Amino acid sequence: MRSRMIGRIALLAAAAAWIINAAPGRLGASGSTLLFDDFDDGDAQRGPGLAWTAFGDQAPGGKSQAQVEVISSGAQDSKYALRVSGELKSGFEYPFAGAFATFDAGPVGKDMRTYSGVRFFARGDGKSYQIQVLCSAVQDGNNYSSGFTAESQWKLYEVKFADLAQNPYWGAQVEWTGMDVGGVAFRTADSALGQFRLEVDQIEFY
Repeated sequence: MRSRMIGRIALLAAAAAWIINAAPGRLGASGSTLLFDDFDDGDAQRGPGLAWTAFGDQAPGGKSQAQVEVISSGAQDSKYALRVSGELKSGFEYPFAGAFATFDAGPVGKDMRTYSGVRFFARGDGKSYQIQVLCSAVQDGNNYSSGFTAESQWKLYEVKFADLAQNPYWGAQVEWTGMDVGGVAFRTADSALGQFRLEVDQIEFY
């Protein structure tokens, strides 16, 4: 795999302790996969007292907010999914909000060199969003990301690590090694003010 770069979410990245447990992997059609979260335990926690965490743009002066909740009727007739919703407000030039969760891998992250990407189901309000694969090497929030549109019906998205990209116009460019993956974040990609709603399910590395 060619050298890539990845980052951690702005605002809460420095505070994240990489403390959420990954579920055991299972064998899929393309080989071994590692389930990150399918929400079928009916809550937004990946371990005792450890939860998906919402974030907004308050740190750089914004007022945008998000919240997370588990909803019924997940993808492929599963019991539950995660909803990330909120409102983008004025106050920061590029408003954003979303949610993240992490591995229990300590500050060094998790070695993911045996995996090639991440897949997930999503649906929503038709707006643009990003999935971000977090790593411990990035300290400025310029995360390695991939954009997608949250359509009204559940849709499977597969993102190879090699197709993730940092923003080339700001932040440090950090080399992707695959050895320090910290977790996953979902956030808004469209800065238009107003309400947003994204639902995700069956997040796994492959």
